[in-house]
Amino acid sequence: MPNCARIEIVGLGLAGACLLRALALEGFEGEVVAYEQADGPAQGASGNPLGILHPLRSADHNRSSQFYELGLQTCMAWCESLQGNPQGWAGLNGVVELGTELPGGWIQPARFVQACLQEADAFFGTRLRLRFSTPAPGASRGTRVYCSARTDGQMEAGLSLTPVAGQVSWVMAEPEEGPAKVLCGAGYVAPVVQGRLLVGASFERATPIAEVTLQGHLENLDRLAQLDAPLAERMRERWSRAEGRASVRWATRDRLPLIGQPVDLAALALHPHPQRISQLHHLPRLAETYVLLGLGSRGLTTAPLGAVALARQILGAPAVLPGHLADAVDPGRFVLRAHRRKGVLPEAH
Repeated sequence: MPNCARIEIVGLGLAGACLLRALALEGFEGEVVAYEQADGPAQGASGNPLGILHPLRSADHNRSSQFYELGLQTCMAWCESLQGNPQGWAGLNGVVELGTELPGGWIQPARFVQACLQEADAFFGTRLRLRFSTPAPGASRGTRVYCSARTDGQMEAGLSLTPVAGQVSWVMAEPEEGPAKVLCGAGYVAPVVQGRLLVGASFERATPIAEVTLQGHLENLDRLAQLDAPLAERMRERWSRAEGRASVRWATRDRLPLIGQPVDLAALALHPHPQRISQLHHLPRLAETYVLLGLGSRGLTTAPLGAVALARQILGAPAVLPGHLADAVDPGRFVLRAHRRKGVLPEAH
């Protein structure tokens, strides 16, 4: 195991909480400090009432499909070990996507985050410090992991992240009024949980500010109609009283997350033989700096697997991802593509 006495985590949403649990599962013996600008965990997109867990299907079972399939399996295993179903914050009885039954279900992200934090606290004890309402200091005293794209002074590393605003809508309903399983298509509708029938979600790319709007509610009603027309008609009258929540997620151009050590752009610009850089492992990396970002709208499917993969990378443990999937989520992939084309680096975000 590398000499890593202290790990700093920036951001305590879904990604940060999962990383804390992953470090506990890997038996990290050092100190962990987590910084969160909000006054509590899961205040961003992770604060939605429900999140949906479902696979990404593709005809050729490409790298994205393979990654999300493994991610789904990992998240379901985590929910089982954390007792999500018995405790009532998860319902993993499957989803129906375009008429096909698939594994998955719904999860209450905030309670999932809390379960991860409780387990990490039980393992680390006094070696864990959670600092809410506290931005991360400019200088790190150890290994730093960025789990939030909304970070002051974030490193410039060609990460190519784009803000995506999304809104979910819900109305009050009885359990028997909703579907028995999550219905997925051009959106989703979940079973009634805690008296709410939830539908989502809008997807406004390159939108850094999210707000609940009447238009968003109407778009979600249309999504419901596409998924279950009779249910939409039954809910139409009460939709004028719909409530909602809007948040900003961060996504990459290929919609795969960023997991690993980002590129040192300054070192790359000064590289004496740039023509020799043709593979990901040739890229210079920022020392003691890692990211778990770009989860987009599939944070539940991504965060546990990404956290385990990153924890093992930091600690020098055997990799959980096969090589081709590790390359698919490498934070340097966009830099390398640009470098191969023209030697021009992408704008950092």
